[in-house]
Order: sequence, then C-alpha cells, then structure tokens
Amino acid sequence: MMKNLYEETRKIMEKHDLHERDILLVYTKDGIMDTERFIERAKELNYDCGYGITYVETSLTVLFEDGRLEREEYDGAEEWRYISYNATVPHGRYFGDLFSCDYAREHMEEKLKEMSENPPDNVKEIFERFKAGEKISSDDLLSLQKSGFL
Repeated sequence: MMKNLYEETRKIMEKHDLHERDILLVYTKDGIMDTERFIERAKELNYDCGYGITYVETSLTVLFEDGRLEREEYDGAEEWRYISYNATVPHGRYFGDLFSCDYAREHMEEKLKEMSENPPDNVKEIFERFKAGEKISSDDLLSLQKSGFL
C-alpha cells in the first residue's frame, strides 16, 4: 500500500492532538533536520509501507514537549509509533530479574528532577553545539529541554 510520509505523520499527530508548530526537533542517527525541511521532504515522499524494503530512515524521530514519534519497522513494513513521556510504569511488574519497575521509575524521576534543578554547567555550550548542527546525546537533548533551551 502506498503512503505519503507527510500525511502519515499528520494523521498520527492529529490522533495525539499535536500540530506542526509543536515539533521541537527532527533528527536521525546522522544528525538534525530543520522542521520546515522535514515537512517539505515528507510531502514529497510516497512509499510502499508493506513488507519488503524499508524506505524511510528507521532512526527518524520527531520530538515534542511531551513525547516523540519514532519509526517502527518489521520486515520492511513501517509506520510511526508515538511514545508519550507521560506514560505510567505499571506497578509490581519486573523486567528481567534485576530491578522492579518501581525502581526504574523512581530512578528516572530522580534523574529528571536533578536535571531540572541542577542543569549541567555546560548547557549553554551544548546549546551552541546544537545550533551549529553538531550531533548531541539524548542526555544533552534532555538537558536542553529541561533548562528551557528547547
């Protein structure tokens, strides 16, 4: 089945009450893309989303304040998946046999609180690198967001 990447993106954004103006960042494993350029290219890209060849870069991610869109692919079939940062972790469940989800949630909450209360000293340097188009880590992206730079 043929799909247009822009229409596919627009539909999943609508489903989650998101708009183009809500996009904070578009990136892949290779770097960052200007939002307007992403929209322009997405409107041009018609692809077969069925099984077989993967057409859209699998690391393509669209970042929003409260979540992100990630490409999902299985045996060449591809689509967007929305991940909310407000997702709750089920209580009493275990992953592997090392830590409970409660531990993971508390650890993540502590890390986010620490980052928002004590942003890294080099957050301005990270922002300058980001503006210059350099690749930055997901921790650096989170630092920028929590420090109000994104």
